[in-house]
Amino acid sequence: MKAIISVPVTASGGYYTSPIFEAEAADKSTEAEQKPGTVTASVTVRVNGLIMLTTEDNAEYHIEMLGGQITPPTSSSELQLNLDMGNRSTAHVRLRGVLAIFNSEGKLAGRGKIEEKRYMPDQRDRLNAPWAGELAPGRYTAVVTLSYDRAGREPATLVYEIPFEVK
Repeated sequence: MKAIISVPVTASGGYYTSPIFEAEAADKSTEAEQKPGTVTASVTVRVNGLIMLTTEDNAEYHIEMLGGQITPPTSSSELQLNLDMGNRSTAHVRLRGVLAIFNSEGKLAGRGKIEEKRYMPDQRDRLNAPWAGELAPGRYTAVVTLSYDRAGREPATLVYEIPFEVK
């Protein structure tokens, strides 16, 4: 298979296309030549794909945390980080990150990874991350560091602090 993708000159930000490839029986005349007692089958195959392109010079990036919440761990459940993220960019981004938990004395109490999630332009969605560990009762601060790549530029990094308490 060979495909040529042409991005319009006027495109700015993200450009998304979904090519569809279809296959059908190569020669339908074989039905007339079919021998008695034989069976033929015809199959149609469809292949869909999403191609995401970003223009380097015209893409604008604006990712923001609209709200954040932490559900502390209990004896029967993990800590849950729940971020309300919005992409007001003109291009898609893939957010990924890490979580560091500090106690009231500023000492590291735990850390975890935030799995990558794709956000399309104008998409608003929750970014969730569990952390399995134990925390003694007290006050803590979760430092969330998120990063994403930008076409033709250095990656961007966002840092948020979310205080919480374990009872």
